[in-house]
Amino acid sequence: MLALTKSKAILLRNSCCKATVRCLTSSVNAAGGFCFDFTAEQKEFQGLARKFAREEVLPKAAELDKTGEYPWALIKKAWELGLINTHIPQKYGGLGLNSLENCMITEEIAYGCTGVQTAIEANSLGQMPVILAGNEEQKKKYLGRMIEEPLVCVCRLYIYV
Repeated sequence: MLALTKSKAILLRNSCCKATVRCLTSSVNAAGGFCFDFTAEQKEFQGLARKFAREEVLPKAAELDKTGEYPWALIKKAWELGLINTHIPQKYGGLGLNSLENCMITEEIAYGCTGVQTAIEANSLGQMPVILAGNEEQKKKYLGRMIEEPLVCVCRLYIYV
């Protein structure tokens, strides 16, 4: 079981929402070269995702692969921890994480099971058209719903060959 309680996850989610700098630090070090260290906040997200992958996802991965069952319990747990819908802008209740931070979380969870990670990250496919092209009313309505409870969304893809 993860040591992070729901109240701690909410605190983490809320404290992360208040952060204004959301990018990889790029500063010049004493030797005159660039330093691309992760911020403390980025390391915290990475650690949380790593712990979730190892303690929650990995033990269930083989059974989920065998049965083909959708990982609802893991989706709900990821939502409680703030590891799903992380790209939703702060203005609509999300964390507003950038691509690097989302990739860090994705990479850690995919270590446990790429199928589970795909189920978690698939929300971005359904949400991104709303984030990029939705009007304010649509963004508040649809993105807000994804933050209020652990829901999944889809998008329809047309592939012409």
